Amino acid sequence: MAPSAGPEARGGVRTAHDHPAHQFYICWGDDMETFVQILKDFGFPVACVVALFWLLQKEQENHKQETANLTSAITELRVVLAKILAKIGGDDK
Repeated sequence: MAPSAGPEARGGVRTAHDHPAHQFYICWGDDMETFVQILKDFGFPVACVVALFWLLQKEQENHKQETANLTSAITELRVVLAKILAKIGGDDK
């Protein structure tokens, strides 16, 4: 099956045959059902595992940065608190 003429050949009118999924079907032909079945059986679960792994890696990187920022903020607050205590003559205990 040959690809249909583009919308330019039909005066700019778009049809369902212009949709990328239709063009994809033209490339695969009769094997489209086999491809869809393989995608359903293996593609989606594998894609989910890959996406979750990537998400986990990003979350770990973000958590590491957040922890570093919080540690820095706590250290700065300790210094400020020590200065305040020194100025008002508070007890360290």
